[in-house]
Amino acid sequence: MTTGPTYFSEDELIKRLQIVQRDVATGPLADSRMEANARESRNLVAEVASRVYAEPERWGISNIPEKYRDDAAHDALVSLLQSVGEYKGQRPVTEWFAQLAEAHFRRAWMMNEPRRGEGARPPDPSPEQQAALEQLLDAPDSPWKRFERDFPQEAFALRVRYLMNRSPEEMAVLLDAPDARAIVMRLNRARDRFRMFCEQAGMDRKELAKLLTRLGEDGR
Repeated sequence: MTTGPTYFSEDELIKRLQIVQRDVATGPLADSRMEANARESRNLVAEVASRVYAEPERWGISNIPEKYRDDAAHDALVSLLQSVGEYKGQRPVTEWFAQLAEAHFRRAWMMNEPRRGEGARPPDPSPEQQAALEQLLDAPDSPWKRFERDFPQEAFALRVRYLMNRSPEEMAVLLDAPDARAIVMRLNRARDRFRMFCEQAGMDRKELAKLLTRLGEDGR
């Protein structure tokens, strides 16, 4: 008896999609085989999508503000299918999907959310301070790049606060947090995680202290 996709684990669903893609890539196939591959691919994709919407917490969708969730889930699913051949099984599919959804949300949010005029905003950094921080975040060999890849939610919070210079009040509105205090707590946790990340990577203590100062540990 053939096992349907509803009985597959998430890893097995992706592996089946990889098999179908490899089969299609081998060259011209008989019409019946092409139809079978297309049918199986549709069923597998439908099963992945149904699990995403049935369990948004497991797939990282519930962490995204409600007005962005559907678009982020759809775009992440498209990205997952486009890069399914790259999946090596080194991390859970749900975690992979959550990071894709978070990345799509970040792009949409940065493009679409206007800068709000109300609320307490930190003083704008000097051009020199802003340039130094941008250089830190964007340098190819920066520990920040690895942190952003491994901890996208924490990195996003720090980037919005200190690079985009949004106040906790603004972030609370934009990120559907209960209040500014919740944002401050989130930022503190993100900084602590980033500090531990850099310490474990063997970063020089003086350089780390300078970096943390730029990310708000000077009381900004």
